[in-house]
Amino acid sequence: MKPAAVALLEERARAAGLTNVTARRCMIEEFAEQTFDVALALHACGNATDAAMQLAVRRRAAFVASSSSRWLGAALSAPTCTATPPGCRGRGGPGEADCRCWQQDQQRQQQQQQLLRSEVAVLLRQARLCVLMAKICGGEMAVNLVMKAEMVAVGVGRMQPAVVQGSDAAAAAAASCWVRFGTHGLGGCGSICRIQRRTFGSWPSNVVRAGRHNWAYRVSTPEPANASADKPDVLLLHGLASSSYSYRNTLGLLGADGYRAFAPDWLGAGDSDKPDPGAFGYSEQDYITGLRAFVDAVGIRKPFALVVQGFVLGQYGLLYALEHPDQISRLLILNTPLALNAKLRPELAPYKSPLPFMRPGNKTFDFMTYNMSGSPYAMAEKDALTYGRPSKDPAATVAVSKTMDQLDFPKLLRKVDEGYLSWRKPSLCLFGPSDPFVDVSTVFEFLESKRTSMKCLTLAAKLGHMPQEDYPEALHEPMVKWLKGDTDADIKQGALKMTKYGIIESKS
Repeated sequence: MKPAAVALLEERARAAGLTNVTARRCMIEEFAEQTFDVALALHACGNATDAAMQLAVRRRAAFVASSSSRWLGAALSAPTCTATPPGCRGRGGPGEADCRCWQQDQQRQQQQQQLLRSEVAVLLRQARLCVLMAKICGGEMAVNLVMKAEMVAVGVGRMQPAVVQGSDAAAAAAASCWVRFGTHGLGGCGSICRIQRRTFGSWPSNVVRAGRHNWAYRVSTPEPANASADKPDVLLLHGLASSSYSYRNTLGLLGADGYRAFAPDWLGAGDSDKPDPGAFGYSEQDYITGLRAFVDAVGIRKPFALVVQGFVLGQYGLLYALEHPDQISRLLILNTPLALNAKLRPELAPYKSPLPFMRPGNKTFDFMTYNMSGSPYAMAEKDALTYGRPSKDPAATVAVSKTMDQLDFPKLLRKVDEGYLSWRKPSLCLFGPSDPFVDVSTVFEFLESKRTSMKCLTLAAKLGHMPQEDYPEALHEPMVKWLKGDTDADIKQGALKMTKYGIIESKS
């Protein structure tokens, strides 16, 4: 394992707020330190991965992840049956020596595989969460073996194994608990695991009638032990052509810390109604009026904490705060264009082309690509498909098109800029530094003319345009500090410079 990979692992762990992660460069056979809960094989190949997996069995690791293991592959594959040696006719016949050697070899293979399978069975039983990948053959046998672990109760969930067949078939066993397991790649050197408390399914589970339209929304369930009356409700707003799905993990994290949080799909987006333009004009004021109806209908306690992110609709959320300052206790702005010289995203700019024939009109909008873009990480297929669902509904494309028809982007930027000159509520701009659409340095230009109640922080983690999608755990810690008021004090900053770790204060 290269030193750079170890350094990157430690960096990612710090960014995630994990204090119980250590990295070691040594022979796995020589590792004799304290016990551990998570066994993570960082693309160690051959014998190294095999030793790591077997060590996980002996140490009774609670969480196990391996991306390549000959040990696992051998355990799950059908026995290798070589052809019977020519002339093998049994005892005393021609080729008796070859036949005896062949039989002994087959017996050794079967005994070895039986031992390996017993180790895998132990691993599946003891681990609370187990994600195992290996090239296998004999897929039916692998299914039978892994399925035996399905009825083993693990923690608060049950084993739900899955086997993918094919030339590069993989066997995976994962616990369906109230935690979610995911990975962030470390280039070609491995993965770092992230464990989240509670996530939400692809479909919003709540619908409320607000005015003449139905709003779909997601809501957190506050952990009773951490809930308290002094914790404000939180309203999370997404940008144009996105959905509340981007906040699914943020909702889980906030709920675990005792906060009641709401993330609606704006009208025309996600799973909310997509009214005909004759019934809903898709203008700035239409959206603000609709949001007011939603806030009242769903029963959000006022004043509440407001979080906005994204193009156009994120800015309409800012205008809502200006029109209803008595409803807002504090404001958090995630990656949202604020500078007067900000440009539209490349996917949205054609809608404002001076040449009418160059405008997309009602051509199907690619919601999947739109939401996948702007992130330094590859998006999981399940998430990409969820974001892409509206592409199947022509009304969703019409909603984007009509919204852009009604939009005067430079005027919107000026209205936000001028409106916040006198804004006094505690506010924080918290931007991912790897956003290709919103230059983080422009935030400081915006804040130069604003009151000191508005602060700016950047995240050390490598986050893009939707930080709540890229790495919600890294976002959660500063978000909770903001909710508690810890970020309200003056932030003294000298000259700032951009680095690979985000914007930092220059010592020069």
